[in-house]
Amino acid sequence: MVLLFLVFSGKTLSAQQDYIFNAYQETYQSLNNPVSLNNDLTWDDPYYVIPIGFDFVYNDTIVDTLYLNDFGGTIFFQDLAGFDILNQNEIVHALNVTSIDLMDRGMVSVTESGSPGTLSPISYQLEGQEGERILKVEWKNAGSYEEITTNALSLDFVNIQAWFFEGSNNIELHYGESQISSPALTYQGYPGDVISIGPSDWSFYYPNIESLVTAYLTGDTSDPNLVLVPSEEVDELDTLFLDGPIPNGMVYQFATAPEFVDTTAFEEILSSLDGMDFANLSIFPNPINDAFRLQGITSQTHLNIYDSKGQLLREQDVLPLQNVSMVDFAKGVYLIEVWMNEQWIRRKAIKL
Repeated sequence: MVLLFLVFSGKTLSAQQDYIFNAYQETYQSLNNPVSLNNDLTWDDPYYVIPIGFDFVYNDTIVDTLYLNDFGGTIFFQDLAGFDILNQNEIVHALNVTSIDLMDRGMVSVTESGSPGTLSPISYQLEGQEGERILKVEWKNAGSYEEITTNALSLDFVNIQAWFFEGSNNIELHYGESQISSPALTYQGYPGDVISIGPSDWSFYYPNIESLVTAYLTGDTSDPNLVLVPSEEVDELDTLFLDGPIPNGMVYQFATAPEFVDTTAFEEILSSLDGMDFANLSIFPNPINDAFRLQGITSQTHLNIYDSKGQLLREQDVLPLQNVSMVDFAKGVYLIEVWMNEQWIRRKAIKL
C-alpha cells in the first residue's frame, strides 16, 4: 500500500488537536525540586498517575490528570484502567515522548521491578504563577529494556522532560544528555526515535477512526518534519521515525496557536545579523497560509527566507504586490529578509 503523508495545513481535524511545530536548542536543566513517582524503587513498564495542577485543554477537552503507562515513555490523556475496549466510540489519545522501551538502569542488578535502589528516577514538578504554570515530567538517566535484557548491561540512557503549559496549552519535549551506543537494539530496529501525539495504537482496531490522524516527527533530529498519518494505517507504515539520536538540548514544541510559538531562540539569530529596523515594511498576511506579499516596497527588490535556525532556504527577486509562495514550507517560524533603502530589513513570519 502506498501511503501519503498529510502535512499540517492549519485545518481543523476531526478529534485531533492541531499544532504548529517548532524545533530549537535550549540548555537542558534537570528538575530541581521534583515530586518522585517511583519513590526510589526500580521500575519497568510503570503505571503512574500525575496530577497536572491546573486545567489543561487537549483536543477541546479539559484534562487535569496524566497517566504514565505502556513502555514507560508514553503519557496518556485518560486512564487506561477505565478504557472500555467494547466501546467503539471511545478513542484513547497519547503523547509518545520516546519509542525506547524505558527501564530503570538499576534493574541490571535486581531481578524484579519495585526493589530499592533506582538509578533512573521518574518525577514531576509544577512551576510558575497561577495562569502561567508549567507541569514538567522527567525521566532521568532512563535505560533501555532491550539492551538490559539482551546484554545484561546498561550503556544506553536518555534524559527527557515533557512540559505542559497552562493557558496556551502548548506541549514541549526537552531532550538532555543521552548515549545510544546500540541504536538498532535500543530503538527496536529503527535508526532513531519514534515520537507522536494523537490517537494511540490502543484505538487502531476500532471502526470509527477512519477520520482520525496521528502526528509524527520524522527526518532530521535538529529540524524534523511534522506529518499527519491516518491513524488506522500507522501500523502499515515503516518510515515514521527520526534519523538518529536526538541532540542534547533539543526542544520540540507543539504550539496551539501562532501567538504561542516560542521565538526566544529566534531572537538570537536576529540579533546576530546586521541590519536595522524599518517601520514601513510588513509581511501580509502574517501568519501565512500559502503565500505572502511585502507591504512597503515600491520597486523590485531582493528577499531571503531563513528558517528558525538561520539557515537560508530561498532567495529571489520580488515586485510590489507580488505573491511569494510558501506552499512547500512546513509550519513554523521564519525570518524574511528584504533589501530596502540600502540595508537588510528583517521581519519574523509564522507559516500555518
